[in-house]
Amino acid sequence: MPHPTADGKIRAMSTTRKVAYNTITQVGGNILVSVLAVITLRLLTGYLGATSYGYLVVITSFVGLFGAVTDLGLSTIAGREISKEPEEASRIIGLNLSLRFIVSVVLVPIILAAGYLLYHDKNPLILNGLLILSLTLIIGSIQSSASAIFVARVRNDLTAAIGVISKILSLIGIVTVIHYSLGYYGYVWLLVAVAVISGILSLIAASRFTKLRPIFDLPAWRALLILSLPLGLIQIINMVYFYVDSILLSVLRSATEVGYYGIAYNVVTFVMMIPGYFMLALMPAMATADAERLQRVSQKAFDFLVVLAVPSFVGALLLSHYIIVAISNANFLPAVPAFVILMVGAMTSFISAVYGNAIVAVNQEKKMIRLGIYVMTINIILNLILIPHFGIAGAASATSATEIFAMFYVARLFRTITGITNQLTQALRAVFAAGVMALCWLPLRAIPYFQIKAPAQLLLLTAILATCYGIVLIAVGGLPMATIKELMGKKS
Repeated sequence: MPHPTADGKIRAMSTTRKVAYNTITQVGGNILVSVLAVITLRLLTGYLGATSYGYLVVITSFVGLFGAVTDLGLSTIAGREISKEPEEASRIIGLNLSLRFIVSVVLVPIILAAGYLLYHDKNPLILNGLLILSLTLIIGSIQSSASAIFVARVRNDLTAAIGVISKILSLIGIVTVIHYSLGYYGYVWLLVAVAVISGILSLIAASRFTKLRPIFDLPAWRALLILSLPLGLIQIINMVYFYVDSILLSVLRSATEVGYYGIAYNVVTFVMMIPGYFMLALMPAMATADAERLQRVSQKAFDFLVVLAVPSFVGALLLSHYIIVAISNANFLPAVPAFVILMVGAMTSFISAVYGNAIVAVNQEKKMIRLGIYVMTINIILNLILIPHFGIAGAASATSATEIFAMFYVARLFRTITGITNQLTQALRAVFAAGVMALCWLPLRAIPYFQIKAPAQLLLLTAILATCYGIVLIAVGGLPMATIKELMGKKS
């Protein structure tokens, strides 16, 4: 029989491996989903064109915004409560399932009424698309309710697997839509079909852990809502911030401009996922760190992400035309100015990720609610001012200005909470190395082969410029491997 101390170590190792496995599968799944999404996006934009793609961006933004209202933080709270009381898993999910279903059913006519008020005098593709896509609100509420058990059982691998399967189905679907010339409506119905299949897969997977049956209990619903509303408020604020620019563009400008902006925003969204993946892996180390360790880890995280952020922005500036063509086609080149402006905000979000996650790690996330309200309000005001005059460039400027404000706010909040101030030495090295990288671009752009804006040229140019940046960074004492080892917990 194992010694109690040894048995404890075995359990700790098992837990560590489980967490590591779930982190790796979640990050790996998200990366694969992103790759599949890029391929799907290229096919979709090439088939629909800027205007019809703009209609699609409008309806997905509208439904996505209301999707946050149907959740209200209930899925996350359900996962947390199941972790505390696993024997109550069936009841908690049953309450969540019935409540989410009712909320989503109530919201469908509301979303259609709001859509009519905003778009009744515009192309019917928007209203008809909203009518079809609103079905995913109900389906999505069922799926996310069932997925709460995955959170509680630390089975992020199942969530990742379902996400990957959904993207594979979407890719197969867009190929089918193109092959049979099913058009805009064909793709909208495809989104509904994929949502149905994803929901069924989630229900099947969740049924392995607990019984799934709706439970109607008004007092229990009230208690669940009281627990979830603070988190739900944060989620709604985030979703308003995420979608409001596209919605305002669709109202104040044209669907074609929404299409251009949607492409630029999609690329930037992919870039902004990078710090999230990194900080997710780093969260356990930050959550268990003492003051001295937190200062060291936050500095290393800052150094590492700034080394990625600076060349990402400079590279996007140099290769913006190549990137837009690679992810869509030459017809979407009007998206380039908005893309470059948005990348300013994306660069600052790398820094915000460090401090935002550190604040969560020290259990001070409630202080982020005020930031969310500020960011949402500033963003809406700037969009209303800038979009009528500058179109997608105005929307991009509003987003980047808001991201810059958020970076300074969250950095100041982190310093106030912890008393920690990070050094900028590594940032200066990164700026110098990126400057040299830009100089390397000058002779390359004169070569006839690189004047062709195609994916092959983009990949080769990226490799050359990244190599140049890396060599210069190392030469000036850039980020050593010891930093990466320490951040991943291999060195104290």
